[in-house]
Amino acid sequence: MDLRQLRYFVVVATTGSFTKAAARIPLAQSALSRHMRLLEEELGAVLLIRTGRGVELTEQGRYLVDRATSILEHSAETKRNLQSWNNNPAGLVRLGMTPTCTLALASPLLKAMREKYSNVGPQISEGLSASLGEWLSDDRLDMAVVFTEPKTVNGFCERIAREELCLVVPPGSDCPEPARIKDLAEMPIVAPFLRKGIRNRMTDAFREHGFEFSPAFEIDALPAMKDLVVRGAGAAILAKSAVSRELTHGDVEIRTIDAKNMSFNVYLLISKTAWHSKAAQGVADIIRKTSKEIFSVDYSD
Repeated sequence: MDLRQLRYFVVVATTGSFTKAAARIPLAQSALSRHMRLLEEELGAVLLIRTGRGVELTEQGRYLVDRATSILEHSAETKRNLQSWNNNPAGLVRLGMTPTCTLALASPLLKAMREKYSNVGPQISEGLSASLGEWLSDDRLDMAVVFTEPKTVNGFCERIAREELCLVVPPGSDCPEPARIKDLAEMPIVAPFLRKGIRNRMTDAFREHGFEFSPAFEIDALPAMKDLVVRGAGAAILAKSAVSRELTHGDVEIRTIDAKNMSFNVYLLISKTAWHSKAAQGVADIIRKTSKEIFSVDYSD
């Protein structure tokens, strides 16, 4: 058996579809089918049954998924540990970040990594907190920076910072400081609909003050949200670090929000396989240090 074929098999098994698996790997579907056929011939076993809805695992296929997952985890851990055995760690570290964290952390992180660990290559992916937690569990990431603590994580979770939510308004806005929920209720609000953390906080805050949270625009693209504010189309509730560049250039202004629960924790997730890698440890140390410099709220309580 070759590790590449085992990896392909696990992806097919977990997605339940050759089409989805080929897109995720990525690989041509015909090539993926050929690899699975060769694996079945080598093992002398039928592993997958093709159906109209995708593929199903045979009993032997279910056995191989468990074994293959373990083999791949041990292989990845061994490779990383050997690559970072000495005091000059090397290797690829797959890091996931939310859009806000990417804006705040990616540039200083990459700069610090180049200066301190020139042989370590961080590979950064962007996604929502829930998706990043799933990718970590699926071994598509070594670590992730998220705003929602996962209920379960295939590794370790540590709180590294707390970030403040604020009201982002166009320059020259007559919105008072601090902004009351009553003030927000009279504004056209730009709000995300998939980022449940912010959405739930605002819904609860409005309800507590006797208002219904009914945003004028619902959009989950951070650049577009900020652009609407810059153009004067509305105001947005965002993490303060998400608009640091716009604040510096004078494109927007911010107001604190006079309501409870207007901050959230920032968590660093590290997979079990990456935990003992010096390359991953180096990236984690720089993330911790940079987070303390960028995120505004003390998290020691």
